Amino acid sequence: MDKTVSSDTITATARHQVVRYTAVVSMTVLVTDWMYLFSEELEHIWSRKWSFAEFLYLFTRYMPFIDVSISLVYYLSPTISPETCLVNYATGTWLLVVGFAIAELILVWRTYAIWQKSKKIMWTVGIVWTIVVLANIPILTIFTRSLNFGPQPLPQIPGCNLVNASDIAFGSFFSVLLMEIVVVTLTVYKGVQDVRRSSSALVLIMYRDGVLYFVCLLVMSLGNVLVILAAPVEYFDLLINLTRVLHAILCCRVILHLRQAAQLDGAQTSSQSSSQLSTIRFKIQSRLRRQPPMEDSMEMTDYTDRVNDV
Repeated sequence: MDKTVSSDTITATARHQVVRYTAVVSMTVLVTDWMYLFSEELEHIWSRKWSFAEFLYLFTRYMPFIDVSISLVYYLSPTISPETCLVNYATGTWLLVVGFAIAELILVWRTYAIWQKSKKIMWTVGIVWTIVVLANIPILTIFTRSLNFGPQPLPQIPGCNLVNASDIAFGSFFSVLLMEIVVVTLTVYKGVQDVRRSSSALVLIMYRDGVLYFVCLLVMSLGNVLVILAAPVEYFDLLINLTRVLHAILCCRVILHLRQAAQLDGAQTSSQSSSQLSTIRFKIQSRLRRQPPMEDSMEMTDYTDRVNDV
């Protein structure tokens, strides 16, 4: 079912203004987070040997600058025509979905790593991700063809005036919602097993951050579904840019936090091992008492190796 704009010019303009505010807020959040974490990015991404994980991180981190900039032109340009609005919006929509798909690969890759590179998990999350991506192609094709833009009711109002759009776009966010449910279910299931076996900070961070981030992403995806289905067409983009930015930020923080934790845990494990070797050398009788920590250190090496794969 298509949505049409409100006949009340003042009401429609006020609603569009709220959406403009959220677009500006989204860019502000994106830039602020990038500046805040850039030193950590230099240490844990740029200074490392590049791998698939680095590629996913950099694409996810910097692609939103393009997406949101296109949106700002759409919302704030004082001279943009309805024809240009259509091209702008359709291009931004496809780029946004590509960005979502790549960011989801970080979560897929992370899930694969914490499951010790299980082929069953790889096929499970890989197939779900592929289905989600393929399902979005017809959804976005139908959606972009339904778009209709008109002139602003007053020349003083900047940006584009969306007057008609299909609510089939909810299917795109619903598919992301399903993807995140699958990933968080696998994460929680594995997390319960690992946390019972270890009290390491690395293990706790690995699953705490994962679950908290997934909950945030689930809430944002659900919010977009509800806005698209229930809110007036002027609010169509209310949460889209903010969701895009938070999705990218949280997925990137998954990698940064895990690598920070692995670095700290590796240093602690090395210190413990050196102390244990010294004690064994001078007090052989303490070997039996020191054995559990050695096992714990070996277990932590396994967790650290898993994290370094992310």
